[in-house]
This record gives sequence, structure tokens and C-alpha cells, in this order.
Amino acid sequence: MRKILLSTILTLSAFIFIFASFFYFIDNSKYKDTIHYGVFISGVDISGMNRSDAVKKITEIIDKKINKNIIIYYGSHNKIISNNVIKPEVDVYSYVNMAFNVNRNSSFFLNTISSIALFFRPVNIEPSINFDDEAIIDEITDFASKENVPKRDARLKIRNGKPIIEDDVIGHVIDVNKTYEKVISALLVSEEETDVNVECSVNMIMPTYTSDQIMPLQKEITGIINGLALSSEINSDEDLKIDTIFDMASRDGVIFLSVDKKALNSVLDIQKEKLVVSTKEARFIENDPFISIDHGTPGVSVNKSVILWDSKRGSGISDGTRAKGVYKYVLPDFNNSRACNLDIFSIISTHTEYFNPHQINRVHNIRLLAKILDGMLLAPGEIFSFNDTTGPRSMEKGFLLAPQIRNGRLVDAYGGGICNIATTIFNTAFLGGYEIVDRKPHQFYISHYPAGRDATVDFGLVDFKFKNDTKSWILIKTSSTQSSVTITFYSTDPGRIVRFETEKFTNYRPHTVEYVPDPSILPGTSKKIEDGVSGCDITVIRYVIKDGSEKIEEFFSRYYPKNTIILVNPGEVPEK
Repeated sequence: MRKILLSTILTLSAFIFIFASFFYFIDNSKYKDTIHYGVFISGVDISGMNRSDAVKKITEIIDKKINKNIIIYYGSHNKIISNNVIKPEVDVYSYVNMAFNVNRNSSFFLNTISSIALFFRPVNIEPSINFDDEAIIDEITDFASKENVPKRDARLKIRNGKPIIEDDVIGHVIDVNKTYEKVISALLVSEEETDVNVECSVNMIMPTYTSDQIMPLQKEITGIINGLALSSEINSDEDLKIDTIFDMASRDGVIFLSVDKKALNSVLDIQKEKLVVSTKEARFIENDPFISIDHGTPGVSVNKSVILWDSKRGSGISDGTRAKGVYKYVLPDFNNSRACNLDIFSIISTHTEYFNPHQINRVHNIRLLAKILDGMLLAPGEIFSFNDTTGPRSMEKGFLLAPQIRNGRLVDAYGGGICNIATTIFNTAFLGGYEIVDRKPHQFYISHYPAGRDATVDFGLVDFKFKNDTKSWILIKTSSTQSSVTITFYSTDPGRIVRFETEKFTNYRPHTVEYVPDPSILPGTSKKIEDGVSGCDITVIRYVIKDGSEKIEEFFSRYYPKNTIILVNPGEVPEK
């Protein structure tokens, strides 16, 4: 019995061995250089293919699967993420080699068992696809930045003095990470060759305060506005935000309101600025030869509102809450009545001086000083001082450097050229018959001024003064162009006649030539930089006639010689 059982086992074993050997030989011969039966990559059967053909086939199928654009969208807006940005990559060669090595064990029995198993349970290798994750996230983030909508709480706005509710807005934010996961999933799962649409994942953000919740507060805020006496004109564009002016809280589902005093005080400051109306002073308008009055208007002054709060915690703003604003009219200091009482009716005297329009800085200084003097009023008996009225001529006050006479020479100084104004106002006062208190001529004669009727000034040293010796006020009006300045006195006619005589020049003193060495002057050449002027004396006699009496005054001017200045080479200065 044992011999029979042993014989049977040996016979069966031999049969199995022979069958396995035959199967191994046939299987190994058939798939020696190709991929074994029952091997798939990404669901594609590549059995019996050599590695080159398998690579070609898998590459073609995967390219169709992954070489597509992704379109992310939210609502009606979308953004295309191109394949060039996604940059999908698959190492097909590695996965084909992995498939080729299936059932290539070193063990005879393992290979045989594995070969038989493949007929009943095929092997599928799923390749891993790599993407440019950072680029995809950047594209989604860029789209989100344009599509995200912040939440907005309902708020109260003041229009035409009445509170209106601006509706709340539910916000939404695109979830970049979740959208990225959806994009990758779509790339891996989609079998279609067309572009893939992916809807963005969105998180909704609900407002803290809704329109329905704050609606009951309109009545309370209406009371506040009425208490603050804020007019519709100044509130048309004012925006009172709940989170800045009003502190809101809720209890048991009920929202109640309290006022942030500091924030509301800031609003009151703004309202105060809007309510203030500048006072307009009365002014005189020239209407040659008479003067008219442009009436002044009162302004509005606002005392900052004093706010008295009576709030009870949890009950909102009580009926005791109120604010009182004090507004009052401010009359102009110089009003129509006062202007009329000055008895300024017509031109008394006027004078015009001319100058070179090409001397830009000098023209600027003259016109600036003319503006300073324009509209000045001089009371009866008051003495006008040029220096006291205009003050120092400095860069800070807007004056520029221009030539001015100093110690017989022309030097640049701030305010150079304003002697033109001094000469003009002297002549206006002279022709009006007003008393000349202090006047000095220039150091040397200047031909474009009236002979013997010029005036020089130098702050702190030389001044020009005249006195309003009438019983009426004087209005000084100025006007200027690029080449002239005119000064006119308006007042009540003092009833006097003014005439004058200009005597002939006397006491002539010739000027000389002064040679100044300058290394920049070439030998044998010279350059004249200043013309000379001879010295002389002249007297102007003024006759002021009133009520049959005549007042005679002499205005003497002595002009000193001014040398001609010539630059020469240092080696060619003539001997004196």
C-alpha cells in the first residue's frame, strides 16, 4: 500500500514538474523580449509589446489625457490655466521598465506560479503624474484676488439730513487649497481630450449686522441728527459709519446702539469747518474817475457743539440724549457803513512810472510791492512811512535779487528796483498837495524819473514819508503791468490847486572814468560795465493853493557824479 502511494506521489510530482517546465519554457520563450501577458499601464493592455512600442503607446495615450488646459470659474467669470503653466510630466520609461520586469523572478517556481496567476489576476501599473504645483496655485490665487468680495455690514448713511440704510453684502473668498485639489483631481480623472472646467471652491462670509437688524436704529439716529442741528446742506455727502461713530452690540438677539463720543466729536469738527463761512470785507472798486463800494457780507461762526449724553446700558440711546450747536453771524470789520463814512469819492492825484520789462527780477519786485500797497487806507492826520508799511524786503517775503544803488555803485540786493514804487508814490503825494515829511533823491541822477522828483528808500537807513494833512481818509490803489506801475489816491476833494515849476540843472560836476583790473580781460581790450553820469543840482517848486492862500515849497535835489566803469587787463590799468 505504501509503495503504491509513494509511486503515485512520485508520478504526480514528475508530471507537475514536466508540465511546469514545459509551461515555463513556452512562457519564457514567448515573453523573453516583450512584456508578459496580463500587464497593464493606466488600464492600457501592453501584453506582448516590446518596451519601445509600449513607451510609444503609453506616451500617446497619456499625452491625450494630460495635455489640456484647465478652466477655473466662479459665477460668470473664468480664467484659463494653460498646459504650459501646468507642465504635466510622466516618466513613461520607468513605468514601462517596471511593467517589463513583471514575472521575471530568479526563481523557476515563482515565475511559473506568477505566470499562471497573471491569467486570472492581471497587474495594472498606475503612473504618477507630476505638475508645477506652485504655478497652478499662483494662477488660482490671482483669480481669487479679483473675484473675492469682502463682507460688508449694513450701515447708516446721512443724506439730506436723513439716515438711510446701506444694505449688507455677503462676502465670499475662493478657497485656494481646495480649488487646487479639484484641479489636480480633474487632470487625473478626466478621460476627455478637451479642456477641463473646474468650479472654484468658495467660502461664504456672513455680515455681522444685516439691514433688517439695524432698521430699528434709524429712528434713534434721526433724533441724534436733529439734536445736533446738522443741516441737509452739510450732510449731503457725510457718511456716518456704525463701526466708527456708533458702538453696536447685541443681547438676546436685540441690537442696541451707543455713541462713541470721540468719533462723533471728530464728525462735529468736520461739520464745524463746513458751516464756517468767511466774512467778506467791504472793498472799494475803481470806476475812473470815481470810486464805488463792493458791499461786505457777514460770515458764520460756529461754537463746537456741547454733547450731553444720557445712555443706559442695554437700552440704546435714551430720550435724554441731545446736542446743542451754537451758530452766530460775524459782521465784517470793514463793512458798507464804515466804508461810506470814510467819504472816499473820487481821484485826488495819480502818477505812472515806467521801467524795463526785460529786467525780470526788478519787475517782479516792483509788482509785488504794488500788491502790498494796494487798498491801503490812510486816516486824517496819519503819516505814511514807506519802510514801516512794507517792512524789510527779504527773500522770505518773496523778493528777488536785483540791482540797487549802494555807496555810488550798483549791487544786487533783495527788493532791488522798489525805488520805482517810492518815486511813484512820492509823485502821487506831491501832485495831490500832501505834506512831504521825508524824501531823499537818489545818489546820482536817473534820467527816466521826472527831473528833481525821484525818491529813494533803503530799509533801516532811508525812508519816504508823507502826511495826510486833510480831514478825509485816503485810499491808495495800485495797478501794474510788465513795464509800468500806477498809484492813485482816492479821497474827498480837499479843494486845493497844485502846480509846480522845475528849475534848470545847475552846479554841473563831470564824471570820470574808473578803470578796474580784471584778469579775464585780454591785453589790448576793455569792457565798459557802467555808464557814467555827471553830477548836478536841481530844484522843483510846488505851489499849493487853497481858499485864496498859497503855500510855496522847494524840493532840492543834489545828484553826485557817477563814474564810468571800465574793466581792463591788470597790466594795462592807466596811471592816475
